[in-house]
Amino acid sequence: MDSCGGKKGPVGLAYDERMCAHFDPREDPHPEDPQRIKAVWEMLQSEGIPE
Repeated sequence: MDSCGGKKGPVGLAYDERMCAHFDPREDPHPEDPQRIKAVWEMLQSEGIPE
């Protein structure tokens, strides 16, 4: 059960290096910039989450 009383289901995780190509220096900063994507993936790997 989760904190709301619902059942926990399976979770999917997808990552591809091409995700880091989402970058245009002329635009305002986007929350999914390459540095953030890479940092999140490295944190997940350090915790052994992706198998």
